[in-house]
Amino acid sequence: MQLLPHRPAVDERDRWPQHARASGAVHLGGPRRLGHVNSLTPDLAANEAFYVEALGMRVSDRLGEAGVWFHTGPEHHVMALVGTGQAHFHHLAFDVVDIGKMRDVLDHRYSSNTWGPLPPRSYFRFDPVAVESERESWETRGRLLPPPEAA
Repeated sequence: MQLLPHRPAVDERDRWPQHARASGAVHLGGPRRLGHVNSLTPDLAANEAFYVEALGMRVSDRLGEAGVWFHTGPEHHVMALVGTGQAHFHHLAFDVVDIGKMRDVLDHRYSSNTWGPLPPRSYFRFDPVAVESERESWETRGRLLPPPEAA
């Protein structure tokens, strides 16, 4: 994670979301903003303390003792952590203006299961075998993820 200082708006127009600016400033198919980031963590309690105490984020929801969602404003969450005993990026999401912009983004910029394959079987599993499968892209190379009980 890289922390950056607050950058004040240059002018009033700089405060507007990208889709409300003059068309010269709008990138074709560009997302409106980063929606959220989700990661796996080896120490959920220590990471929660850091994001709450050092960065001032607030807890918006919990997945029992296994995970925590954080917010900084009115959105439900901008980040989530799932305690798995290891660190690993899980996914990120972008906000777009409407379904037309979502189509543009998916067709021109990012991959997604909207027009492609479903997420890998490891997507909602956080055991070491599933995380290794994601890291090494086993499924894309024809190696199937074993069932959880075989892992």
